Amino acid sequence: MLASSERHAPPLHSVANHRVAEVAKLFADQGLVSLASFISPFRVDREEARRIHEKDDLGFFEVYVSTSLQECEKRDPKKLYEKARAGEISGFTGIDSAYEPPEDAEL
Repeated sequence: MLASSERHAPPLHSVANHRVAEVAKLFADQGLVSLASFISPFRVDREEARRIHEKDDLGFFEVYVSTSLQECEKRDPKKLYEKARAGEISGFTGIDSAYEPPEDAEL
């Protein structure tokens, strides 16, 4: 498992994102294309993922999909947004933790 299912607090996002970036790099090292989709609310984490790849001249392509908070809540089958609003979860992106949109995504 690369990430805990209880990874809503900011430091845990960073740890999980670093692990995913390193595993994606392992695939890229072997000439494989990997697609990774994960919550990465902080620019510093996305920049680190990019650096992990680019330091070894491996391609990195960031895709930014902008979705409103209302739409995220609507698509939430686990009711995590509801739990965050009720104070049962802290550090939840969009509720009590900020999302920093990318400044230089390729798409």
